[in-house]
Amino acid sequence: MSKKIFQITIIVLLLFTSFVRSAAMRGEQDEDAKAYKAAYNFILDQKWENAINAFDKFVQKYPESGWVDDAQYWQCYAREQKGENLEQVFECYQDFIEEHSGSKWADDAKANLIRIGQRLVKSGKAEYKAIVESMQKSDDEEISLAALYALQQIGDERALKATIAMYDRTTNESIRSKIVYALANYDSPEVISKLVEISQKIIRSETNSKVRESALYALGNTDIQDIIPFIRDLAISDKDESVAKAATYSIGNMSSKEATEALKMILQKAVVSEARTAALYALGNRGDVGALSILRDVAFKSDDPKLSTAAVYAIANTHDNEALKILQEVVVSGKDEKTREAALYAIGNHGDRSAKDILLKIALDDKNENLAKTATYSLANILGKGDYVLMLKILEQSKFAEVKKAALHRLADNRSSEGIEILKKVLKNEKDEDLRRTAIHVLGNSESDEAVAILVDVIKNDPSIKIRKDAVTALGQIGTPKAQEALVKILENR
Repeated sequence: MSKKIFQITIIVLLLFTSFVRSAAMRGEQDEDAKAYKAAYNFILDQKWENAINAFDKFVQKYPESGWVDDAQYWQCYAREQKGENLEQVFECYQDFIEEHSGSKWADDAKANLIRIGQRLVKSGKAEYKAIVESMQKSDDEEISLAALYALQQIGDERALKATIAMYDRTTNESIRSKIVYALANYDSPEVISKLVEISQKIIRSETNSKVRESALYALGNTDIQDIIPFIRDLAISDKDESVAKAATYSIGNMSSKEATEALKMILQKAVVSEARTAALYALGNRGDVGALSILRDVAFKSDDPKLSTAAVYAIANTHDNEALKILQEVVVSGKDEKTREAALYAIGNHGDRSAKDILLKIALDDKNENLAKTATYSLANILGKGDYVLMLKILEQSKFAEVKKAALHRLADNRSSEGIEILKKVLKNEKDEDLRRTAIHVLGNSESDEAVAILVDVIKNDPSIKIRKDAVTALGQIGTPKAQEALVKILENR
């Protein structure tokens, strides 16, 4: 079967059996649930050997887990798909049915057992006939199942039409799930269309949010473009926050132009704000110029600070020069503090030194102390380790104590004579006690003997007992022989 048909068939089957039951009953973060899902990903990727090994380790490590029957079923399934000896696969399914007769996979295992048994009988192994016949006659469901597989043996167009008609006719969900399994063996666009239709109906009617989320993410991974309008409309209109977000990210996983257009529509129309935010991030991850233009409009024009801030972070995710220009625009002309602050942080993380003039201007001139401080930290992020001149300028000219402290902390990375001299001036001329204490803390981290004489002078002459005590501690942090000698002299003079 084609990979697309395989993937969407698995999605529909899992919807029928509520595969994500652990999310509702036990929580998605359980260790065994994580291990099970990791192993199950090999099934989705059709990596049969990996799946067999992963599920074997799972059963050994978590023998009491509620996922053991699932794991053992998929072991048998993977062995069959891998092409192992049919008699051994038959025995695997048979053991599963005996051990897990109440499992939700028991019917699927029986169906597979009957199909494999029929093949073994046709190959001349008559001893399997009695086993197959006994299962076929067990109840009406098994008879219907046998008829279904008999139809499949016809191998012409009538078989597919009859199988689809049987699905539409029956109301038995167990039979329907087996029909879906049979459909997977037909490589036809008509099958994809039917499977998509089935998945859409189930997602619409399902009440468990986690089941719907799981299906939506899985549909996104198939990259079937025909499903985009359905998922888009769900993201726009569904009032369940988790489902709307899942639908949005599902489209974000698709790489087509249609997916990009769908994300734009979600951004404009979604009734749930979290879906609009998800669309922003998804567009940011695409990184094209058109997406940047949309994100820029949101950053500047949205009346929702949360959304405009999300737009800034989405812009930052693109990491190109156009994005940096937009971020600088937001810093200068953004509508609210949170959005501008996010842009400042994003520029600092971007690391491009061409932004230093704008950051310096905000650090020195902005009337908002928090933004000026943020600009100082971001400026420090993009400067070289030995570049202290701009920090000195902020230290000398800023009107905010917190901004000066930020500049002082940046100077802690600079242990040159110039840096030490700057700190000396702060201790001599600055009246703000907190700022002077910060300067002493920076000197203590300098590991420089040049700082020792400055600290000794502070200990002798500063009027603040707190400052003098901090200076003594700073000498201990420096810890050089000269600093130790200064501490000894302090004790002797006392």
